[in-house]
Amino acid sequence: MGQKRYYTLVASLPALPPRLTTARTRRLPINRERLRERLRMLDPPDLEVIQQAEDFLEWHRQPVERTDGEVVAWHRKIVEGPYPRTLKEMVDERLSLRTLMAALRRRHLGRPAPAAGESWGVGPWVRHIEQHWGDPDFKLRPVFPFLPEVRGALERGDALEVERRVMDIAWRKLGHYGERDAFSFDAVLAYRFRWDILGRWLAFDATVAQAEFEALVREVIHEHIPVFAA
Repeated sequence: MGQKRYYTLVASLPALPPRLTTARTRRLPINRERLRERLRMLDPPDLEVIQQAEDFLEWHRQPVERTDGEVVAWHRKIVEGPYPRTLKEMVDERLSLRTLMAALRRRHLGRPAPAAGESWGVGPWVRHIEQHWGDPDFKLRPVFPFLPEVRGALERGDALEVERRVMDIAWRKLGHYGERDAFSFDAVLAYRFRWDILGRWLAFDATVAQAEFEALVREVIHEHIPVFAA
């Protein structure tokens, strides 16, 4: 699918903050219905990709309901399916980040490295993490310099800080797509992903986050939920 130019659409979308950590807003700059109306300016094939992205985001917001095998299967469906390269990249980045967080949480709980052949994560770093389980940052600090900070927040039991850092990392990664070409479909797709992250960021409550994190820890200890749901 060739890159189309969407000058009118992009110009109609309210600006999102450059960094989540410095965002000075308490509400989304555009609500869901108006965003959907604007996105109808897309050509049908691109609008279909947006729908696929929204399906992924809806699925991604319900991690505890997913088994490890379902996460792996969804990842395979996207990266091996007839989807645009950019959508594959965005999904791969989100699920690879979740894999890193799942590994950190699993090890923090004192659980052993995943067994050979265990379906627990996705992305290019799964085997590397397994092989370097004993290293504080899985020997991935040069690739993911944020790992020590996230690990530190996890060790302090600061659930809100962990979630905020993960969302900010995903936010910054998505920013690169708009920088490549601000009026491309890739930029529009990145906007849709970032809009979802900003909504989660604004809705996040420290008390709720801590309660959810403590419940997650209790359930993982008793092995009632899959590790990859972290």
